[in-house]
Amino acid sequence: MLKNLLVLLFVGLFLGCSVTAGRQFNTSAVNNIIPGTTTESDVISMLGMPVSKEKMSNGSELYTYSYGYRVPLFVETSVNTLQLQICQGVVVDKWPKLYRWN
Repeated sequence: MLKNLLVLLFVGLFLGCSVTAGRQFNTSAVNNIIPGTTTESDVISMLGMPVSKEKMSNGSELYTYSYGYRVPLFVETSVNTLQLQICQGVVVDKWPKLYRWN
């Protein structure tokens, strides 16, 4: 099964097909997330469910939103990642990283 998946991936790369990973999210909404004000439910209504949730040692949660794609023929790559620290239902910190290469 894994061998077949790898063969399909390499054929796709050879033929110039795009490759994606993660789940798209509204990158323009990142500016609307204000630490100390924006709630967990606000975040989910703006961005949907995160790709991952991690429980931190201090009791807060780390939400990660991530999406990336690559189009080999056009040598275009984009990676968007947003991490949010949420404590008691409120965003306390955010780390956006939005990259694009041509």
